[in-house]
Amino acid sequence: MVSTALDAAAKGYRQKGEALAKEIGASLKKPADLSAIDPAWEAFLTAYHALDDFGASSEEVELIRREYMDTVEWYQLVRTSLHEAAHSVVAHLVGLGIVRSTVVPDEHGRGRTVIVDYDPAEDGSLPYWARRYAVFAVAGFSGETLLAPRGPSPGADEDFKRALLYLARAGLDAKAEMPDLQKLAVELVLGAKPAVFGVARTLLADRQIERAMVLNILAGQLEMCALDQLEERRRELDR
Repeated sequence: MVSTALDAAAKGYRQKGEALAKEIGASLKKPADLSAIDPAWEAFLTAYHALDDFGASSEEVELIRREYMDTVEWYQLVRTSLHEAAHSVVAHLVGLGIVRSTVVPDEHGRGRTVIVDYDPAEDGSLPYWARRYAVFAVAGFSGETLLAPRGPSPGADEDFKRALLYLARAGLDAKAEMPDLQKLAVELVLGAKPAVFGVARTLLADRQIERAMVLNILAGQLEMCALDQLEERRRELDR
């Protein structure tokens, strides 16, 4: 009886896992449908955690659990790709020199976006640069919310802390500055959403993207008028 129950459960869980994978793949090919991922993900989690009802020591349950870890990792990769894509796109929009973005895990975390170091001769005053850096830093979480409006990832928490640190080092009132900077980050990510999706798809395929490709995607995905509007919002940092 136990074996029969496990077989039935395994079939149902596999079907949910396959459906989730199809939802993710379809949504990434059609960004307008990206919101469909989250309901499927919640259904997947419900099925996944229900495995405990059958006893974690069962070999059959452990087999199913291992299969589902691949789906969990894929979802995390999608989330990380959107996080880093938002970093890279917003870095360019606020005038920071992007070097590359990667979703290859290392000692820093699941992904990383590298920008050019601060240079007073190129970047202007430290407060001005720090505001731009803060917008770039918190943009990663805005990218994650394109997938699902849930709490920030550990990486997003670290980004927020770094943004506060750089603002404080520049002699600014970090807590007073952050609400407007976070709002600007959200607006830039939403305004450049087609480009963020384009960069995310490249990261999913290649695991890394260089500056030149980011700029190509921006040019291809956004009309000049949209870029002008985003640039107008960005100029608010020039205070």
